[in-house]
Amino acid sequence: MQDRKDITISVVIACYNGEKTIARCLEALMKQTIDKKSYEVIVVDSSDDNTPRVVKRNFPDVELIHFSERTRTGPANTVGIKKARGKLIALIAADCIAEPDTLERMVEAHQEGEYAAVGGAIVNGTPYSPVGWIYYLTEFSGYTPWDPKRLVEHFPGNHGCYKKETFEKFGYYHTGNFTAEDRVLNTEIINKGGKLLFDPSIKVTHLNPTNLSSYLNAQRRLGFSSAMARRRVEGIKGQFLVKHPFFILGLPFYRFGVTVIRLLRRNLTVLLICRKITPAKSKVISPLSTK
Repeated sequence: MQDRKDITISVVIACYNGEKTIARCLEALMKQTIDKKSYEVIVVDSSDDNTPRVVKRNFPDVELIHFSERTRTGPANTVGIKKARGKLIALIAADCIAEPDTLERMVEAHQEGEYAAVGGAIVNGTPYSPVGWIYYLTEFSGYTPWDPKRLVEHFPGNHGCYKKETFEKFGYYHTGNFTAEDRVLNTEIINKGGKLLFDPSIKVTHLNPTNLSSYLNAQRRLGFSSAMARRRVEGIKGQFLVKHPFFILGLPFYRFGVTVIRLLRRNLTVLLICRKITPAKSKVISPLSTK
Protein backbone atom coordinates (compact mmCIF):
# COMPACT_ATOMS: atom_id res chain seq x y z
CA MET A 1 0.00 0.00 0.00
CA GLN A 2 1.33 3.37 -1.03
CA ASP A 3 1.77 6.10 1.51
CA ARG A 4 -1.07 8.62 1.39
CA LYS A 5 1.31 11.51 0.69
CA ASP A 6 2.64 9.80 -2.46
CA ILE A 7 -0.71 9.94 -4.27
CA THR A 8 -1.20 13.02 -6.44
CA ILE A 9 -4.43 12.07 -8.19
CA SER A 10 -7.10 9.45 -7.50
CA VAL A 11 -9.33 8.12 -10.26
CA VAL A 12 -12.88 7.20 -9.21
CA ILE A 13 -15.10 5.18 -11.53
CA ALA A 14 -18.77 4.71 -10.63
CA CYS A 15 -19.98 1.61 -12.44
CA TYR A 16 -23.24 -0.23 -12.98
CA ASN A 17 -23.37 -3.27 -15.29
CA GLY A 18 -20.28 -2.18 -17.16
CA GLU A 19 -18.73 -5.56 -17.95
CA LYS A 20 -18.60 -4.79 -21.69
CA THR A 21 -16.60 -1.57 -21.28
CA ILE A 22 -14.87 -1.59 -17.89
CA ALA A 23 -11.84 -3.56 -19.10
CA ARG A 24 -11.11 -1.07 -21.89
CA CYS A 25 -11.58 1.81 -19.45
CA LEU A 26 -9.16 0.35 -16.90
CA GLU A 27 -6.60 -0.79 -19.48
CA ALA A 28 -6.30 2.83 -20.65
CA LEU A 29 -5.85 4.02 -17.08
CA MET A 30 -3.10 1.46 -16.46
CA LYS A 31 -1.12 2.96 -19.39
CA GLN A 32 -1.01 6.59 -18.26
CA THR A 33 2.14 8.63 -18.81
CA ILE A 34 2.08 9.94 -15.27
CA ASP A 35 4.26 8.18 -12.67
CA LYS A 36 2.48 4.96 -11.70
CA LYS A 37 3.19 5.60 -8.03
CA SER A 38 1.46 8.98 -8.13
CA TYR A 39 -2.08 7.80 -8.85
CA GLU A 40 -4.61 5.20 -7.76
CA VAL A 41 -7.78 3.83 -9.34
CA ILE A 42 -10.96 3.09 -7.38
CA VAL A 43 -13.99 1.39 -8.90
CA VAL A 44 -17.27 1.83 -7.00
CA ASP A 45 -19.51 -0.85 -8.45
CA SER A 46 -23.08 -1.97 -7.88
CA SER A 47 -23.44 -4.27 -10.88
CA ASP A 48 -25.36 -7.51 -11.03
CA ASP A 49 -23.36 -8.69 -14.05
CA ASN A 50 -19.73 -9.84 -14.27
CA THR A 51 -18.17 -6.40 -13.73
CA PRO A 52 -16.69 -7.10 -10.26
CA ARG A 53 -15.20 -10.39 -11.47
CA VAL A 54 -13.62 -8.68 -14.49
CA VAL A 55 -12.03 -6.08 -12.22
CA LYS A 56 -10.77 -8.56 -9.62
CA ARG A 57 -9.40 -11.02 -12.15
CA ASN A 58 -7.67 -8.62 -14.55
CA PHE A 59 -6.81 -5.54 -12.48
CA PRO A 60 -5.44 -6.53 -9.06
CA ASP A 61 -4.02 -3.06 -8.44
CA VAL A 62 -7.45 -1.44 -8.75
CA GLU A 63 -9.37 -0.97 -5.51
CA LEU A 64 -12.89 -2.36 -5.88
CA ILE A 65 -15.78 -1.27 -3.68
CA HIS A 66 -18.88 -3.33 -4.45
CA PHE A 67 -22.47 -2.76 -3.31
CA SER A 68 -25.08 -5.49 -3.60
CA GLU A 69 -27.84 -3.00 -4.47
CA ARG A 70 -27.71 -0.49 -7.31
CA THR A 71 -26.04 2.75 -6.29
CA ARG A 72 -26.51 5.82 -8.47
CA THR A 73 -23.55 7.67 -9.93
CA GLY A 74 -23.59 10.57 -7.49
CA PRO A 75 -23.64 8.55 -4.25
CA ALA A 76 -21.13 6.08 -5.74
CA ASN A 77 -18.77 8.91 -6.64
CA THR A 78 -19.07 10.29 -3.11
CA VAL A 79 -18.05 6.93 -1.64
CA GLY A 80 -14.99 6.83 -3.90
CA ILE A 81 -14.06 10.44 -3.25
CA LYS A 82 -14.10 9.95 0.52
CA LYS A 83 -11.98 6.82 0.12
CA ALA A 84 -9.49 8.48 -2.23
CA ARG A 85 -6.02 9.48 -1.03
CA GLY A 86 -5.14 12.03 -3.72
CA LYS A 87 -5.46 15.80 -3.50
CA LEU A 88 -7.02 15.67 -6.96
CA ILE A 89 -10.00 13.46 -7.84
CA ALA A 90 -10.50 12.40 -11.46
CA LEU A 91 -14.01 11.12 -12.14
CA ILE A 92 -14.17 8.98 -15.28
CA ALA A 93 -17.17 7.02 -16.58
CA ALA A 94 -16.87 3.27 -17.12
CA ASP A 95 -17.74 3.70 -20.82
CA CYS A 96 -14.88 6.13 -21.45
CA ILE A 97 -11.35 5.44 -22.66
CA ALA A 98 -8.75 7.93 -21.45
CA GLU A 99 -5.91 9.16 -23.63
CA PRO A 100 -2.46 8.11 -22.29
CA ASP A 101 -1.76 11.66 -21.06
CA THR A 102 -5.21 12.36 -19.59
CA LEU A 103 -4.17 12.28 -15.92
CA GLU A 104 -0.95 14.17 -16.61
CA ARG A 105 -2.86 16.96 -18.35
CA MET A 106 -5.40 17.11 -15.53
CA VAL A 107 -2.63 17.69 -13.01
CA GLU A 108 -0.98 20.32 -15.23
CA ALA A 109 -4.27 22.19 -15.72
CA HIS A 110 -4.76 22.49 -11.97
CA GLN A 111 -1.22 23.78 -11.60
CA GLU A 112 -1.96 26.59 -14.07
CA GLY A 113 -4.64 28.28 -11.97
CA GLU A 114 -7.01 28.14 -9.02
CA TYR A 115 -9.82 26.00 -10.37
CA ALA A 116 -12.36 24.06 -8.34
CA ALA A 117 -12.49 21.54 -11.19
CA VAL A 118 -11.21 20.96 -14.70
CA GLY A 119 -13.18 19.21 -17.42
CA GLY A 120 -11.98 17.93 -20.77
CA ALA A 121 -13.11 17.08 -24.27
CA ILE A 122 -15.17 14.08 -25.29
CA VAL A 123 -14.12 12.19 -28.43
CA ASN A 124 -16.73 10.25 -30.41
CA GLY A 125 -16.05 6.54 -29.92
CA THR A 126 -18.66 5.46 -32.49
CA PRO A 127 -17.63 7.37 -35.64
CA TYR A 128 -19.25 4.92 -38.09
CA SER A 129 -22.66 4.91 -36.44
CA PRO A 130 -25.36 7.47 -37.34
CA VAL A 131 -27.05 6.94 -33.97
CA GLY A 132 -23.67 7.22 -32.26
CA TRP A 133 -23.09 10.59 -33.93
CA ILE A 134 -26.56 11.80 -32.97
CA TYR A 135 -25.99 10.84 -29.34
CA TYR A 136 -22.51 12.38 -29.35
CA LEU A 137 -23.60 15.70 -30.82
CA THR A 138 -26.73 15.86 -28.67
CA GLU A 139 -24.89 15.30 -25.40
CA PHE A 140 -21.38 16.66 -25.95
CA SER A 141 -21.70 19.53 -28.40
CA GLY A 142 -19.72 22.34 -26.81
CA TYR A 143 -17.26 19.96 -25.13
CA THR A 144 -15.47 18.52 -28.15
CA PRO A 145 -11.76 18.56 -29.08
CA TRP A 146 -12.38 21.48 -31.44
CA ASP A 147 -14.06 23.68 -28.80
CA PRO A 148 -11.94 26.44 -27.19
CA LYS A 149 -10.32 26.35 -23.78
CA ARG A 150 -12.42 28.51 -21.48
CA LEU A 151 -14.15 28.97 -18.13
CA VAL A 152 -17.52 27.22 -18.14
CA GLU A 153 -20.60 26.82 -15.99
CA HIS A 154 -20.68 23.07 -16.51
CA PHE A 155 -18.95 20.16 -18.21
CA PRO A 156 -20.20 16.58 -18.72
CA GLY A 157 -19.76 14.14 -15.88
CA ASN A 158 -18.05 11.58 -18.11
CA HIS A 159 -14.70 12.91 -17.01
CA GLY A 160 -13.48 15.77 -14.89
CA CYS A 161 -10.89 16.45 -12.24
CA TYR A 162 -11.85 18.13 -8.96
CA LYS A 163 -9.68 19.23 -6.10
CA LYS A 164 -10.57 17.11 -3.10
CA GLU A 165 -10.92 20.30 -1.10
CA THR A 166 -13.64 21.37 -3.57
CA PHE A 167 -15.96 18.75 -2.13
CA GLU A 168 -15.00 19.66 1.41
CA LYS A 169 -15.73 23.32 0.67
CA PHE A 170 -18.76 23.14 -1.64
CA GLY A 171 -20.28 19.78 -0.71
CA TYR A 172 -20.53 16.31 -2.24
CA TYR A 173 -22.97 14.89 -4.74
CA HIS A 174 -26.64 14.99 -3.90
CA THR A 175 -28.40 11.71 -3.41
CA GLY A 176 -31.50 11.03 -5.45
CA ASN A 177 -32.93 8.87 -8.19
CA PHE A 178 -31.75 10.93 -11.13
CA THR A 179 -28.64 11.15 -13.28
CA ALA A 180 -27.92 14.88 -13.46
CA GLU A 181 -25.95 14.99 -10.21
CA ASP A 182 -22.96 16.44 -12.07
CA ARG A 183 -25.05 19.39 -13.28
CA VAL A 184 -26.31 20.06 -9.76
CA LEU A 185 -22.81 19.84 -8.27
CA ASN A 186 -21.20 22.11 -10.85
CA THR A 187 -23.97 24.70 -10.58
CA GLU A 188 -23.62 24.83 -6.81
CA ILE A 189 -19.84 25.27 -7.17
CA ILE A 190 -20.40 28.19 -9.56
CA ASN A 191 -23.10 29.71 -7.33
CA LYS A 192 -20.63 29.71 -4.43
CA GLY A 193 -17.81 31.35 -6.37
CA GLY A 194 -15.82 28.38 -7.66
CA LYS A 195 -14.28 28.28 -11.15
CA LEU A 196 -14.61 25.48 -13.69
CA LEU A 197 -12.17 25.20 -16.59
CA PHE A 198 -12.78 23.37 -19.86
CA ASP A 199 -9.50 22.24 -21.45
CA PRO A 200 -9.89 20.42 -24.81
CA SER A 201 -6.38 18.94 -24.56
CA ILE A 202 -7.68 16.62 -21.80
CA LYS A 203 -9.50 13.93 -23.75
CA VAL A 204 -11.41 10.70 -23.31
CA THR A 205 -13.28 8.68 -25.92
CA HIS A 206 -16.91 7.96 -25.10
CA LEU A 207 -18.54 4.73 -26.31
CA ASN A 208 -22.00 5.95 -27.35
CA PRO A 209 -25.15 3.88 -27.86
CA THR A 210 -25.42 2.73 -31.48
CA ASN A 211 -29.04 1.60 -31.67
CA LEU A 212 -32.07 3.85 -31.71
CA SER A 213 -33.90 2.33 -28.74
CA SER A 214 -30.87 2.76 -26.47
CA TYR A 215 -30.51 6.35 -27.63
CA LEU A 216 -34.19 7.15 -27.00
CA ASN A 217 -34.12 5.51 -23.56
CA ALA A 218 -31.01 7.50 -22.67
CA GLN A 219 -32.67 10.72 -23.80
CA ARG A 220 -35.77 9.95 -21.74
CA ARG A 221 -33.67 9.37 -18.62
CA LEU A 222 -31.57 12.46 -19.22
CA GLY A 223 -34.65 14.61 -19.83
CA PHE A 224 -36.25 13.46 -16.59
CA SER A 225 -33.01 13.98 -14.69
CA SER A 226 -32.46 17.45 -16.16
CA ALA A 227 -35.94 18.48 -15.04
CA MET A 228 -35.26 17.16 -11.54
CA ALA A 229 -31.96 19.06 -11.42
CA ARG A 230 -33.60 22.32 -12.49
CA ARG A 231 -36.21 21.95 -9.79
CA ARG A 232 -33.51 21.35 -7.20
CA VAL A 233 -31.02 24.14 -7.92
CA GLU A 234 -31.38 27.76 -9.02
CA GLY A 235 -29.08 28.96 -11.77
CA ILE A 236 -29.27 26.03 -14.19
CA LYS A 237 -30.20 27.20 -17.67
CA GLY A 238 -33.61 26.11 -18.87
CA GLN A 239 -35.63 26.60 -15.67
CA PHE A 240 -38.19 28.42 -17.79
CA LEU A 241 -39.07 25.01 -19.25
CA VAL A 242 -39.76 23.56 -15.80
CA LYS A 243 -42.23 26.35 -15.09
CA HIS A 244 -43.74 26.14 -18.58
CA PRO A 245 -43.43 22.47 -19.62
CA PHE A 246 -45.44 22.94 -22.83
CA PHE A 247 -42.38 24.51 -24.44
CA ILE A 248 -40.39 21.32 -23.85
CA LEU A 249 -41.95 20.07 -27.09
CA GLY A 250 -39.72 22.49 -28.95
CA LEU A 251 -36.55 21.56 -27.07
CA PRO A 252 -35.30 18.94 -29.60
CA PHE A 253 -35.53 21.49 -32.41
CA TYR A 254 -33.72 24.10 -30.29
CA ARG A 255 -30.90 21.70 -29.38
CA PHE A 256 -30.59 20.60 -33.00
CA GLY A 257 -30.30 24.22 -34.13
CA VAL A 258 -27.69 25.06 -31.49
CA THR A 259 -25.63 22.01 -32.46
CA VAL A 260 -25.71 22.88 -36.17
CA ILE A 261 -24.68 26.47 -35.49
CA ARG A 262 -21.75 25.31 -33.33
CA LEU A 263 -20.56 22.95 -36.04
CA LEU A 264 -20.88 25.61 -38.75
CA ARG A 265 -18.67 27.85 -36.64
CA ARG A 266 -16.09 25.31 -35.50
CA ASN A 267 -16.08 22.10 -37.49
CA LEU A 268 -17.96 21.89 -40.78
CA THR A 269 -16.25 18.55 -41.48
CA VAL A 270 -18.38 16.81 -38.84
CA LEU A 271 -21.57 17.92 -40.56
CA LEU A 272 -20.28 16.47 -43.83
CA ILE A 273 -19.37 13.19 -42.11
CA CYS A 274 -22.83 12.91 -40.55
CA ARG A 275 -24.44 13.61 -43.90
CA LYS A 276 -22.31 10.95 -45.58
CA ILE A 277 -22.95 8.12 -43.12
CA THR A 278 -26.61 8.82 -42.36
CA PRO A 279 -28.19 7.28 -45.48
CA ALA A 280 -29.05 3.63 -45.16
CA LYS A 281 -26.36 0.96 -45.19
CA SER A 282 -23.59 2.52 -43.19
CA LYS A 283 -21.19 0.25 -41.36
CA VAL A 284 -21.62 0.34 -37.59
CA ILE A 285 -18.81 -0.54 -35.26
CA SER A 286 -20.18 -1.51 -31.89
CA PRO A 287 -18.70 0.35 -28.95
CA LEU A 288 -18.90 -2.89 -26.99
CA SER A 289 -16.39 -4.68 -29.16
CA THR A 290 -13.29 -5.75 -27.28
CA LYS A 291 -11.07 -5.40 -30.33
